[in-house]
Amino acid sequence: MKALLVLLLISAGASLAWIGWRASDPDHQAHTLEGGADPTYVPAVLIGELPDGAHLIDFIVDGPCCDGCSQSLYKVALAVQGVQAAAIHYDGDLRRSSGQR
Repeated sequence: MKALLVLLLISAGASLAWIGWRASDPDHQAHTLEGGADPTYVPAVLIGELPDGAHLIDFIVDGPCCDGCSQSLYKVALAVQGVQAAAIHYDGDLRRSSGQR
């Protein structure tokens, strides 16, 4: 019984070593702020009345992995012609962003 357990542990260790050796390097780059600037304030909700002629559009974006991604989305949304305000609510639920429920 002990020999079987030792054999199982050795095979599991060898399998993990093989996976670790063959795995590609992580490709996620940590978000940095150029020049040490303060992070962009990203509102989580829009407050106030909707101006006449304006439309409110709500998107669900899967995939953000951190608050830095929320800052990037916010900057891009504000850069779109005609967008007057934007709010990004990052709930940090990575299960939802990876498709798992």
